[in-house]
Amino acid sequence: MGAILYDTHISIISKKGTAVSTDSLLTVREKDNPDSVSQVEWQLPKLVRLEKFKGTISFWGDAVAELKRFPPKPKEDIDFNWTLYNWLIEKCKNISRTTLEDFVRHLTQDLKAEYEKRKWLNNGIGIHVTGYEYVDNTFIPELFLISNYADTSYTKLR
Repeated sequence: MGAILYDTHISIISKKGTAVSTDSLLTVREKDNPDSVSQVEWQLPKLVRLEKFKGTISFWGDAVAELKRFPPKPKEDIDFNWTLYNWLIEKCKNISRTTLEDFVRHLTQDLKAEYEKRKWLNNGIGIHVTGYEYVDNTFIPELFLISNYADTSYTKLR
């Protein structure tokens, strides 16, 4: 069972720094009524540090976690088979890419392969990647969007 996130998310880039915030609400679509969701987790992070590029990865959308058991029982710890958060943590270790753009390009390919393997390609996903590139003795802020949503209504997929 894939879990989805409905969230408040913001990324601000200025000449003094970058600020990224999001909530931690994890919800799961009901099997009997896909338009209805259950709130299952409030503590799972949706922000990942991107040390190499002095940035942050944040995410929202469908299928960012896979529950071991659904529905979870009340007052029971939620167990996950897989989370996008942990997957991103691993992707941010020992980055060999020299530019943020190259890192994001490969991250996108790896994410698509992961979602294809999990049969989640029909689930919407959005990821902001912020960071800095050092160009001509200046740190230049960058923001990348990885998404398969058609627009900012987050209701249709490309």
